[in-house]
Amino acid sequence: MVDYVYTPLEGPTHIRLIKVHQSDNADIQILHSSLNEAPLYECVSYAWKGDDRSLRAPTQSQGYLRVTSSLMEALPYLTTRCQTGYLWIDQICINQDDGVPGQQ
Repeated sequence: MVDYVYTPLEGPTHIRLIKVHQSDNADIQILHSSLNEAPLYECVSYAWKGDDRSLRAPTQSQGYLRVTSSLMEALPYLTTRCQTGYLWIDQICINQDDGVPGQQ
């Protein structure tokens, strides 16, 4: 499987969310939603600076995401304990390689 390719959001009122598939392999699905129509979701944000993004987390038929080792370790825990079925994790839901504010 190839690396995940971020597609642009439709506008400033749209976000990416992770649809959680409750399994031990932590497969995730990334979807776009407007803030007005977004389902309930849980947020995960933490300090991950300095931890390189060399590990690859699987998505469902969307490719592999490059993530830090700390997130790779946390994903199985987060996905099996998610109450809403959706997560917003800054490291995944914001295109970290896009340097243009508001255009991730």
